Amino acid sequence: MKKICSIALALLLFSILGACGQPAAGDGTDTTAAPTHTSATQEETVEILPFEAAEANGKEYEIKEKMFIASCNDIYMNPDEYAGVKVTIEGIYDVQTDESTGETWYSVIRYGPGCCGNDGVAGFEFVPSAVPNAQRNDWVRVEGIASPYKYYGDNVTVLLGDAAVEVLDERGTEFVAQ
Repeated sequence: MKKICSIALALLLFSILGACGQPAAGDGTDTTAAPTHTSATQEETVEILPFEAAEANGKEYEIKEKMFIASCNDIYMNPDEYAGVKVTIEGIYDVQTDESTGETWYSVIRYGPGCCGNDGVAGFEFVPSAVPNAQRNDWVRVEGIASPYKYYGDNVTVLLGDAAVEVLDERGTEFVAQ
């Protein structure tokens, strides 16, 4: 169970672009070492580099409910343009732990259309500045630095680095269509 959130986000991206195939491989965000992994879809062994947040550039971008999916996709499709930008996003908090390695991944998501109905998700994986005081499915606001991250060769995703997490009392729209 490796990078469930990243896989789900990749599925949404591919479904919006009209492809409903295999999700992208996980990107591993272990900040303590550079482990070597072999993917079931790859014959070669690849090195997963430790995550480092991009340097903040003073720009800010808030992802709003009305264009939530489009805004997330714009960041994923243009990682260099958003590198260093402080991104604010609200959504459902999720956390996944790989029991075999102990690695933990955090994400903030909303549900949306997918290739098989309303089974898609949009949002970001983030690397918190401190362990979040949140429970799975809490509504949270995450503020972090958009950081392009290379994994499995030349594949690039965007993580929100050095992220602050705030649990909110009022929930926003959980299902978004744009």
